[in-house]
Amino acid sequence: MQKNNLSLILVTAFLDLLGFWIFLPLFPELIAYFWYPGSWTAYSQWIYAFWMFIGGLIFGRLSDVYGRKNILLVTSIGNLLGYILLYLSIHNFSNIQHSIYGFMLSAGFLMYIFSRFVAWLWGAGFSVIQAYISDISTPENKTKNMGLVGAMFWLGFLVWPMIGGMLSVFGISTAVLGCIVVILINIVFIWLFLKEPEKHVHIEDAVDIIHSTFRFSRKVVLLLGLSFFAFIAFSTIQAGSNQYYADMFHFNSTTIGYVMGIVGTTSIIYQGFLIKHIRAHLNEQKMIQFSLIVLSIAFLLFAINPYAYLVFCIVPLFSIGMGSFNPSLSSLLASNADRKDIWKIMGYNTAVTSIAGIIGPFIIGNLYLYNIHFPFWFSLAICIILAICSIFAFDRK
Repeated sequence: MQKNNLSLILVTAFLDLLGFWIFLPLFPELIAYFWYPGSWTAYSQWIYAFWMFIGGLIFGRLSDVYGRKNILLVTSIGNLLGYILLYLSIHNFSNIQHSIYGFMLSAGFLMYIFSRFVAWLWGAGFSVIQAYISDISTPENKTKNMGLVGAMFWLGFLVWPMIGGMLSVFGISTAVLGCIVVILINIVFIWLFLKEPEKHVHIEDAVDIIHSTFRFSRKVVLLLGLSFFAFIAFSTIQAGSNQYYADMFHFNSTTIGYVMGIVGTTSIIYQGFLIKHIRAHLNEQKMIQFSLIVLSIAFLLFAINPYAYLVFCIVPLFSIGMGSFNPSLSSLLASNADRKDIWKIMGYNTAVTSIAGIIGPFIIGNLYLYNIHFPFWFSLAICIILAICSIFAFDRK
């Protein structure tokens, strides 16, 4: 029964990831549809990160009280409503204008923003999925099962953006309808097949973490700081690269989807087959330094690259850099905490990266307004500084 439940929740996780990943390559085209500047591509992801953070706190706790299955149904229905509103924003309100404090704002664009608030707040079901995994796992296989959720994350990153890009050939509204259909399938799947776990294991969320008595060591503070600023730097790729592809190289949504497919494919190949060979020669601290060097090279190449075809050669470096950074940092955090505090410290790291995911796109959007290359130089500077700091900090006894 447990294996069956695990398979079912992994399918739910894969389908749940659709809402955001499928639209990543479409953001530049969607923003251009409403005649707004490209910086709003990054701002859209700021909205996503903020509401996913809030939604994760709310729905994770509610699922403790009202059940994992019930809350997953609620979040999926809310996500569905968000995409219905998005469809209406494209078809029914795009030509209606309102003047607010002297600015002409499209009613369709306002509904687009509102639809993103709805979809990403109510679509924050991933925290509930993680709680479900914890419920059905034993202490011996919990880490393995959480790793399978991470695999679904990267599989979703590989599949959904490419599907979104291919659907965009038939128009943005077709991609939105595709989202609506898949979310409906997920709702039916959860309702008919997913079973409520027999017990609920409460995982401390960010609210509990704030009030916990965990004591930070100097190294933990260093690692959390590295995590925060590395994710600020990486938000340039998450929040700004797709608009950059459109503005700099005139990529359409389909081509952007293929670029993201290369990122996802590289991540799966690297983390599944190649990283163990590098790890055999480098410890966690050296792996973090290696990742920051690789990311620095990638950001530099991105900032100076004038050729569209070279994008496909450069983007795998980001998969290698972050694919080396994340597991190495998590391993170091775990090794610097007592066994009973491991999940607590991982919660701190999740909170830190979530906050970075909120701040980063907002910074990137503003830098992009001044110059489309500025975000990459900004991220390059962060990675170089982090690499230098890590050398001295890790070597210090």
